[in-house]
Amino acid sequence: STMGEAEFLSRLVELTGCGLLLDVNNLVVNRKNLGIDPYDYMEQLPPGVVQQFHLAGHEVNPDVVIDTHDHPVEEETWQVYGKATAKWPQAAVLVEWDDKIPPLSGLVEQLDLARQHHSDPDQACLQTGPYRKLGETTPSVLDESHHQSLGDLWQTLTTGQGSPKLTPSTPTNPKRGCLVYSNGYRGRLLETLASALTTFTYIVEEDTLEILMDQFLKEHGGFEVESLNDLATPFVAFLKNSKPVVDFGVPAALVIALAEFDGARAEAYMAPEPVGPRLKPENLAKLTAEQWPTLCFELVPAVRLHRFACDPDPIYQAVERDEVPDPPEVEQTPYIFSRTDAGVTWRRCEDEELRLLQWMGGQPNGCSFAALCEQVGDINSAVQRLVEWSAAGMISRCSGSL
Repeated sequence: STMGEAEFLSRLVELTGCGLLLDVNNLVVNRKNLGIDPYDYMEQLPPGVVQQFHLAGHEVNPDVVIDTHDHPVEEETWQVYGKATAKWPQAAVLVEWDDKIPPLSGLVEQLDLARQHHSDPDQACLQTGPYRKLGETTPSVLDESHHQSLGDLWQTLTTGQGSPKLTPSTPTNPKRGCLVYSNGYRGRLLETLASALTTFTYIVEEDTLEILMDQFLKEHGGFEVESLNDLATPFVAFLKNSKPVVDFGVPAALVIALAEFDGARAEAYMAPEPVGPRLKPENLAKLTAEQWPTLCFELVPAVRLHRFACDPDPIYQAVERDEVPDPPEVEQTPYIFSRTDAGVTWRRCEDEELRLLQWMGGQPNGCSFAALCEQVGDINSAVQRLVEWSAAGMISRCSGSL
C-alpha cells in the first residue's frame, strides 16, 4: 500500500464520520514487532475521533511479542496510554484479560492503574468532526502484482504455507510474524470448530479435526461468514462434498452425519428471531371459522430439517454422559431442529412431517392454511400439525388476524 495505517484510518474517519477504537497495547506490540512509533502514530490521528481505548498485557518472546491478553498491562503501555488520554480525554477505557485470568483483586488493580495513568477523566466531552460528506472515494492504486502479493500473504497467514515477498526490515522477521499470526488464526478456527461440533470432535478427536481443518483451508480458504460462530456451516458442507484425507475406520457418511447434527444445532442456535410473532396453540384455539382461511404462516428461521445417514442423537447423548457410544447403524433418519426460550431442541420425525416442513420452507411468501390442507389431505390433520408445530415454537404468523 502507498498509504500508512494511521493515514488510512484518518482518511476513513474523514469520509465516513465514524469514530475509532484505539488499542493502546497494540501500539506497543507494533513498536516492538514492526518498529512503528506509537506517539507518531497517535499524532497522525485527528483530535476527537477516538471513542474507546483498549488496554491489555502481552507475551514477550525472544524474537516476537504476541498480543495474548493474559498478562498485566506493562509500564510502556501505561505511558502511551497517558499520552493518548491527554489527546482524547473522554474516550471510554476497557481493560482486556482473556486467559490466565487472575483473582478479582488483580483485575481491580488494573482498573485502578488505568485511573491513575489517565491524564484527566474529568475533562470536557469528546468533540467530533468536521468530516467530509459520504461518497468521496479514493481510486484504487493496486495493480495485478499487488493483488498477487496480497493473495500470497493471505495464503501464508491462513494456512502457514505460501511464499509472500516480504522485506525483513522490522524488529521481528516478517516470516516469523506471519507464522505467529497463522498459528493464532488456525488455533482460533480449530477452537471454534471443536466448540460447535462437539459430538464430531469427540469421535474423530482433535488431531483429526485439525487435519480436516487444514484440508478445508487449503481447498476453501476464501470462505465467507458473518461471524466465526457460523464457521461450522461451510466446514460441514466441505465434509459432505469433498473426499476427506483421513480414514475414519467406519463409513465416512456415518461420521459426517455427526458433524451435520452438530452443525444443525449450531445453526439453530445462531439463527435470528422471526419477524412476525410466533404462533402459539392458544392463538389457534381462539380462531373463528371465518379467520382460519385468512391465516398465513411460515417456519421460524431457527428451524433446520435434516436427513442423516444414521441416528446421531444416541451418540450425542452418550458423549454428553462421557461414555463410549455404541457404533451406529446405517439408517436414513429425518430430524427437526428448532430453538425456543429454553434453548435448541431436536427430535426424530416421520418422513411425511419432514416433507411437509420442507414444502413450507420453500414457500417464499408464507403458507396459507388452505394450501397446507391441500398438502396434508384433510382439515383436521392440518390443524393437528399446526398445533404441534406452534407448541414447539416452530411457526410464526405472516398475515391474518388472531
